[in-house]
Amino acid sequence: MAKQGRIFRAKRPVSAAGVGDLLRPHFRVQVEAARKQDLTYFDTFDARLHADGMTLAHGGGELRLESLDGIALHTLRAKSAPPFAGSLGDGALRDALAPAASIRRLLPLVTVSREIHPLRVLDSDDKTVVRLQLEQVRARPPRAAREQGASLPAVVRVLPVRGYERELTNVIEALQQAPEFACERIDQVVAAVAASGGRLVENPCKLEPEVDPTVPAADAMRRIHRRLFEIMRLNEDGVRAATDSEFLHDYRVTVRRIRSALNQVKGVFAADDVARFATEFKWLAAATGPARDADVFLLKLPDYRATLPEKTRRDLDPLEVFLTKRQRSAYRTLGKVLASERYARLLADWDAFLSQPSESPETAPNASRPLGAVASERIARIARRVLKRGSAIHDDTPAEALHALRLQCKTLRYLLDLFAGLYDPDAIAGLLRDLKKLQDNLGDFNDCEVQQDTLQSFATEMAKAGATPVETFLAMGRLEDRLQIGQERARQKFARRFRQFASRANRRLIRRLFSSEDE
Repeated sequence: MAKQGRIFRAKRPVSAAGVGDLLRPHFRVQVEAARKQDLTYFDTFDARLHADGMTLAHGGGELRLESLDGIALHTLRAKSAPPFAGSLGDGALRDALAPAASIRRLLPLVTVSREIHPLRVLDSDDKTVVRLQLEQVRARPPRAAREQGASLPAVVRVLPVRGYERELTNVIEALQQAPEFACERIDQVVAAVAASGGRLVENPCKLEPEVDPTVPAADAMRRIHRRLFEIMRLNEDGVRAATDSEFLHDYRVTVRRIRSALNQVKGVFAADDVARFATEFKWLAAATGPARDADVFLLKLPDYRATLPEKTRRDLDPLEVFLTKRQRSAYRTLGKVLASERYARLLADWDAFLSQPSESPETAPNASRPLGAVASERIARIARRVLKRGSAIHDDTPAEALHALRLQCKTLRYLLDLFAGLYDPDAIAGLLRDLKKLQDNLGDFNDCEVQQDTLQSFATEMAKAGATPVETFLAMGRLEDRLQIGQERARQKFARRFRQFASRANRRLIRRLFSSEDE
């Protein structure tokens, strides 16, 4: 016997009276007064909620976290939807929403106008044994007028009443046998977004790695660069609008991947072209730095506060105000860069370059060589460099050596990400896992040092501006001390992380995966 409800899609227009008439030969059915409901659905840019099987809706003064088939999981009275999951107060809805949305802004996807017609199936004592809802829905873009909505197929929900599983089963079977309905799982959000002219895409910035090692390297690299260019442009509007910090993060990572592919996969493009575009993308990467630095510090500030005694945590409020102003200024400056003629010329020139035919062997000796050979040679060389530099680091090695190793690890990571499709996925996954742990360690070490220097420069600027209370400078000093301790702890963990990456198994794996006929 059924214990859960079902959803039926109407194959043609249907009314509540029609549903009642369909069931009445077998059941006593009561049709109740209809009600109307307007809901706007929200998700992150990369559809993180949808990927986790949920969606956020707001309407009628209520916030609803729903399953993808429209069942309410949590509700909360709210005048509007929050910009971020973290903007909500403590409670079940936030606890369910925050892990999925993380630090991404919740963006409106679609507004639906729903006319709901309740029906009740009654027993001989007039007790309700099964509930049904006929839902007639129109979908429109979030800020569009109601008249612009497009109709979706009507839906009938069969809802259980505790203790009446047999009756529920009978109603479900009756609708399953009716030619007017199809029983199917319906993703209402995707359907509504599509009806309003949009498209919901999970992880739209996912790389699409090459999987054929025999293709000419220049052709493959143009396809890889084309995809990276698409990802960069996908994030551009979010960077311009400072929608959330992840847009700039993903934009910067993509620019770094482009630079790494240009500089590290050698001989597939003419040297003059590589030098020209490497210079321009280096300029672009530098232009994004100040805004990202402000983002990172503000994202970490709650954790930094938590390291201080509770009574002194509010002393960092002036620092937060200073950082917020700095962030806004940095984004305004970056906006001017993205609106500049130089940036427009870079986009146009890069787009045109990626559409050109492959170079001749005279100007690009690796252009026609198989991608697998070219990629393996370069990955093997960078991996050997990481192993050699890491093995030379000891307790007294200057911090600069760890920073240089961090950059080499980043280069290796980008190459492995770009060419992962050419190799055994299980083997690559294990190597990447150990490399990521090493990167995280080196990143923590670097971040602690950079943030100490940054705090000192902030303190100097804030002192010059005046009006900052002495308690704030004292709190910043305590924070510097804790960052120093964090850096020392990261340094202590380095040897273990590097040994894990440089294990005999990984060394054999690197030789096996990336061996070259020329070696």
